[in-house]
Amino acid sequence: MRHLDLDKSEIYHPGMSADQSTSETDMNVNELSEELEADPRQIRQFLREETPKPERPGRGHRWEVDPQGFQDLKRRFQDWKAA
Repeated sequence: MRHLDLDKSEIYHPGMSADQSTSETDMNVNELSEELEADPRQIRQFLREETPKPERPGRGHRWEVDPQGFQDLKRRFQDWKAA
């Protein structure tokens, strides 16, 4: 699994393919939607808009978020949602 080299300091990173298990420490879109009290589709839209296209997981792969960056992601999601 590779992390993005962005100023956002490794908050988003492409997950494994849908048929592989994900890391126990990383948060998936469904977990994020519960924590952020938002629809999973809205979370994915936010992640797509915040991540450059070459760094997105693509079809058949899943988004995973490092929990250490969750507070920053939460702040940016709230700003994005308010805009």
